[in-house]
Amino acid sequence: MWKRTILIIKSINSDLFLKKTHFLRKYRSKSKNVDRKPFIHN
Repeated sequence: MWKRTILIIKSINSDLFLKKTHFLRKYRSKSKNVDRKPFIHN
């Protein structure tokens, strides 16, 4: 029982992670097209 719930949680987490990275890539490419200002890291 426990192992099954852990597996389900892991699969959900990985799915969310994939969606997040995909969204970030899309967002980054859009922002690059909008303005080409470099980000300043302190």
